[in-house]
Amino acid sequence: MKPRLAGTGALAGVEVLHSGRRRTAPRILTQLGATVREAGLEEIELAVTDGAASTVVSIEPAPEGVLEGCHPAVIEALVDVHAVFAGLAALRAGSPAARVSTFEVVLGCLGEALPEAVCGEPAPVASTEVLPCKDGFVSLSAGDAARADLAALATPESIEQWLAARTRVEAAAEAQAWRIPMLPVDAPTPPEPSPFHFKCAQRHQPSAGLTVLDLGMMWAGPYCGRLLAGIGAEVIKIESRKRQDGTRHAGRTCGGVFADLNGGKQSLALDLGTPSGRTAFLALAKRANVVLDNFSRRVMPNFGLGPERLLEANPRLTVVSMPAFAEGTSEAGYVAYGSGLELMAGLAPEIDGRPEPSPIAYLDYLSGCYAAIAVLAAQRAGGGARVEVAQHDVARQLSGRLGYRPDVARLIEAAGELARRNVGRTAWQGPASDRRAKAAGELARRNLRRTSWPDPASARRAKAAGELAQRCQGEWPHVPRMPFRLSGVRLPALGPARQLGADGGRVLRRYTWMGPTRVRHLAATEVLA
Repeated sequence: MKPRLAGTGALAGVEVLHSGRRRTAPRILTQLGATVREAGLEEIELAVTDGAASTVVSIEPAPEGVLEGCHPAVIEALVDVHAVFAGLAALRAGSPAARVSTFEVVLGCLGEALPEAVCGEPAPVASTEVLPCKDGFVSLSAGDAARADLAALATPESIEQWLAARTRVEAAAEAQAWRIPMLPVDAPTPPEPSPFHFKCAQRHQPSAGLTVLDLGMMWAGPYCGRLLAGIGAEVIKIESRKRQDGTRHAGRTCGGVFADLNGGKQSLALDLGTPSGRTAFLALAKRANVVLDNFSRRVMPNFGLGPERLLEANPRLTVVSMPAFAEGTSEAGYVAYGSGLELMAGLAPEIDGRPEPSPIAYLDYLSGCYAAIAVLAAQRAGGGARVEVAQHDVARQLSGRLGYRPDVARLIEAAGELARRNVGRTAWQGPASDRRAKAAGELARRNLRRTSWPDPASARRAKAAGELAQRCQGEWPHVPRMPFRLSGVRLPALGPARQLGADGGRVLRRYTWMGPTRVRHLAATEVLA
C-alpha cells in the first residue's frame, strides 16, 4: 500500500498559526505533517515557523466586482494553494513575509480565455463533451480525434446507440481500454484524506538551488514547472518533435496559454523513444533535483524511466508524477483531462438538465500548484522521494456544484486599472524582522500594503487589452509574473516561452558529459532537435 505524504511528515517540525478564516491552506499544511493551530490572526492568514526561520503570509482581496461568476469555494481553493506555495517559497528563500494577490491568482489561472479575449485568436484546444448514456452521462475529452476513435469502437452501431446500451462505468471502461479519454459523469466519491502520495528514501541535506526536468504537457504539469521557475528554479522543458506540448500551436501570432505556462523555461527537444534519447535523459537526471510529468502512469515506465530507475540513477532526486487517478484505484490506468475530472467529481453545475464543465480548467491549475507544494516539501528533506499527486484526488478536496465562469473582460479591465494605480511605485518591501514569534500580526499591520505590478509594460498598460495583446506577440506571456511577492526577494522575471529545442545543445553540454561532437551526432540522428 502506498504511504501518504502526511504519514511521512514531510513538514514535521513546521509550526503554523492560521487565522481561522481559510479552510484549504490549513488542511494542506496538516496533510503535509505540519503542526497547525488556529490563533485568530487579524491581518495575516498564516504564520509559519521552521526552526529559526519564520514567515507570515497575507492575502490581498480582489478589487470589488471583478470576481462575478466565480464560485467562492473555487476562489478560496486557488488562492489558498498559492498561499501555501508562497509561504514555503518564502521559508526557503529566508523571506520574512509573503503576500498573495487574489486578483492575480485568478488572472493567472484563466487558461486560453485570457489570450483569446486579449488577442482575438481562438485556440485550437479540444473541448470536453457531455454525452447521454444508459444511466446518465459520460464525458469525452480531446475533441474530434477522440470522437473518431469512439466511432471506430462503436462500429457497426452509432455512438449514440453504443452509449445507450451501456452504463456510465461500462462505457468509460470500454473506451479507456482503447485509450479514449471518457469518464463517468457525476460519480463522486468521499473526499480523499490527502491528495499527496509519497514514498521516501533517506533524507539528504536540502539543495541550495533547484534544477527541474519538466516533462509536463498541456496544463497541470507545465503550471507546476512555471511556479518553480517563478521562484528561481532552473526549469528545462522537455518535448520531442514527435510529441510536442498540445498547447504549442504553430502559426499563431499570439503565444497563447503555452506562453503563459512555459515562460522562463529552457527548451530541450529530446526523443525518449530512442536508446540515445533515454541515455541523455538519465545523464540529465543525475544532475537534476526534480523530474516532473503529468503523463498517464504507464508512459514513463514504458520508456524504461519509471521512478525506481530514476532514483537509482540519482538517489537525491524528487520524482513527481501527476496521473489522473491514484495508484491502486480501479481507474489507475485511465487517461483524463481536467474538465472530465470536474464532471466525474460532481463539481460541474447543471445547465438545462445536463452537467456543464467550467470554461476554465481550474482543476489543472489546482493540481499544478499542489504538485509544486509537494516539490518544496520534499526538497526540505533534500529530495530522495517519489511523489504522486493524482488530479482526481485534488478534485475530491472540493465538493458541491461549483459554477466557475469568470468575467474575463472585467478582469482585463481591472488589470489595466491596477497598472495605472501602481505606475512608478517601487516593489513591495515586507517586514524587516524575520522573527514571527514576537509580533507577526503587528508586522503585517505595519508592512503589508498594496503591492506594485512589476511588469516592464506597466507604465503603458492604461489600455489594458491592447497593451497585453501587443506585449504577447512573439511568445511573450500575458501574465509575466507570479501572483505573490516575497519580502526582500526579487523574483525572476519570466521571459518568453522558448522555441522548441532552442536550448538543447547548451543544456546537454552543461549538465552531461556530452561534448559538441556528441551533441551534433544526436542532432544529426534526430534524437535531439
